[in-house]
Amino acid sequence: MPNPYPFTANVALPASDLNAAVLAAANGTLSGAAWGTGVATFLVTPTSANLRAAVTDESGTGALLFAGGDIGAATGTSLVASGLLQAGTTLGISTDVLLNRTGANSLALRNGTNGQTFRAYNTWTDASNGEWGVFGWGSNTLSIGSDINGTGTARSVSFVRGGTEYLRLASTGSEFVGFVGIGSAIMAPVAQLDISGDVSAAAWAGNGIQARTRSATFTDTSSSGTVPLVNIVRVGTPTIAASSSTTFTRAASVSIAAAPVAGTNVTIGNAYALDIVSGPALFRGGSTLLGSTYANRPAGVEAGTMAYITDSNTATWRATIAGGGANKVIAWYDGTNWLCMG
Repeated sequence: MPNPYPFTANVALPASDLNAAVLAAANGTLSGAAWGTGVATFLVTPTSANLRAAVTDESGTGALLFAGGDIGAATGTSLVASGLLQAGTTLGISTDVLLNRTGANSLALRNGTNGQTFRAYNTWTDASNGEWGVFGWGSNTLSIGSDINGTGTARSVSFVRGGTEYLRLASTGSEFVGFVGIGSAIMAPVAQLDISGDVSAAAWAGNGIQARTRSATFTDTSSSGTVPLVNIVRVGTPTIAASSSTTFTRAASVSIAAAPVAGTNVTIGNAYALDIVSGPALFRGGSTLLGSTYANRPAGVEAGTMAYITDSNTATWRATIAGGGANKVIAWYDGTNWLCMG
């Protein structure tokens, strides 16, 4: 049927009239209550901002986000959320930083064969100035520690257990704090450095098995002229204190309990508590030989061994010693007999 009114017209209605007209059209009636504030504006101009103005229980600001969109594209780079943020098994912060659920209670930072790094910042001024802790992979090496750039200051790294610090990697070196045990048998170290535990290994001969310092060159970069003394390994002067009046009959900075003893399937020809392979020994503070009777003289020793005998039967130079006397002498073993040295 032809249109009996063959003309058109553009009519601008106020928002309130438009509300009523649209509502009436939706209801199939010509009357009804007006829509909520801002709804008509959104229908005329459907932007994210107008939709947010039309609803009354929104949270946050920004643009609408659909599948494949970029969180933060319109509001910066931060996502603020409360409650549970779910993203299947992988949450991507970018195309190369991916958090993955690898099992119950297990979170992984991984991206194929590309090494990943986690940073926890101490200070951050900008991308060129900061201090941070690092846990990550580089050149197939796992790095744990601290790092800096620009105006950042190198910081120490501490290893703690139960809130107590045990190892500190200082900004200028490293140090153990408290008691440290090395070896499978160490559960509660009783010294600042406690080494224990049985070891089975291929023959080590004179190389050492429990502790060793290797041959090395130590270069003095500041001295010139004549230097009266230089040490490689030094034991400082220890001070022994007590909480009440105490007398220690003997005290030593270094103590060797005894020479090695033979174990299963082993015969030891000559055992020494201390073996200086080459080079003279210097005793600037004197040395003491603890006395023993001739019957308790050192056994299984080589020619050249000296001892302090407290019951020598002779005090004659180079006379062969026997026990049972009243002479206190220095004795020397010639490979067969103990001879009086005075």
